[in-house]
Amino acid sequence: MKAIQFSAPGGPETVSEVDIPTPEPGPGQIAIAVRHAGLNFVDVLARRGAPGYATGWPYVPGLEVGGEVAAVGADVTGFAVGDQVVAFTVDGGGLAETAVAEAGLAARVPAGLALEQATVVPLTWATAVGLAAAAHISAADRVLVTGAG
Repeated sequence: MKAIQFSAPGGPETVSEVDIPTPEPGPGQIAIAVRHAGLNFVDVLARRGAPGYATGWPYVPGLEVGGEVAAVGADVTGFAVGDQVVAFTVDGGGLAETAVAEAGLAARVPAGLALEQATVVPLTWATAVGLAAAAHISAADRVLVTGAG
């Protein structure tokens, strides 16, 4: 399958399109035929070699994807081949024709919501949940959410 890959930490010269084996889902995972993928600043940090971002080299970036379920691993319920989903791919791999994600980090796209719009949610959601946990926000607290748009 085709994928965008960082060969090593560095600048844009480390980025290339490559052919790599298609990943298979393991237990608790789904494989997704990627139609849309988010590229975020964490991917830039991974390419630069910042500690804690790339899981090894070479590295396929992309932490959020949208597409159709292509295969379902053992012990996965609630997803079927052909379901339209978005997912957070913790270890990258989203800038490829097929990506694997933990089923618990995937969600079906609701009817009426465009897949390309839904694809931008997973990393933002993970960021918001992480910040809420780090700040010890409770249901009784008030917070201000700002953003452009």
